[in-house]
Amino acid sequence: MKQTYDYARYGKIDLYKKIDDLFFMCDILGFSDYVSQNEENEVYDFFMNQLMSLIILTNNMENDSALNSKIHKDKLGEEWIKSVKLNAKIISDTFIIYPIYKKIENKEQYEYLILLLCALSNTLYTFLLNLNNDIMLRGVIMEGNYAYTEEHNVILGKGIIEAYQIEKAQNWSGIIIHPKLHKKIRSSSLYNFHMTIDYMSLPLKDNITTLKYRNTLAKMGLSPCVINWVPGYETQFGPILDDFWYAKVDRVLNSESQDKKSAVEKILNTKKFYDFISTAEYE
Repeated sequence: MKQTYDYARYGKIDLYKKIDDLFFMCDILGFSDYVSQNEENEVYDFFMNQLMSLIILTNNMENDSALNSKIHKDKLGEEWIKSVKLNAKIISDTFIIYPIYKKIENKEQYEYLILLLCALSNTLYTFLLNLNNDIMLRGVIMEGNYAYTEEHNVILGKGIIEAYQIEKAQNWSGIIIHPKLHKKIRSSSLYNFHMTIDYMSLPLKDNITTLKYRNTLAKMGLSPCVINWVPGYETQFGPILDDFWYAKVDRVLNSESQDKKSAVEKILNTKKFYDFISTAEYE
């Protein structure tokens, strides 16, 4: 839904309102240290030539073979698929990525948008982890209310606030699937088992957001659901050795970080998830 605001001095501004719609919010952990330790031009290049290029690439569905192989084009419609684009609002170390598309006509189209965000978040996560420059990703894929403008880079709403709180409640580097989307993903005809997984040991901080999240899961009879980035990473880059994680811990301990304990906990909790998946304990 579009609402136009008419400002005498500045012209008209269109605000696009989304009700119970999808978006992906993520935070780049270790961003402050990365910026302080690198030249400004290198930081700008990293964001514009690397991270943004991944979002642009995901918009080209022909390049996403894993997702493309699951597409039922007879149900989705080729013209509708071509209408789908991912937009990004970037505020320093925070990304908000949301789909723009023509009117949805069936549940398969909505499921496709969910899995598109899953595929993008998986790609971003794998890319950042492989850089091994001590910046990692933490986020949440959400369904909620929000509004945005195209001209003035504004995005706001209750859904954005809730996503921010859930993202900050996680004590690791990983990506949560909001409970509202959990069952929709698992019942989707496009679903790929290796894309998401239930993870009972999801590390969360002790705060009110965590209590609300766990209460929602209990009411819906669900377990925590997260992006399973491990198979994709190992396919592209091979297994991660323990030394990889312990080297990250050593660099934190030898850094000027203001909260070394928290940073080390996040690394070790992420290693725990990797070990859980890579040793096939979940099968």
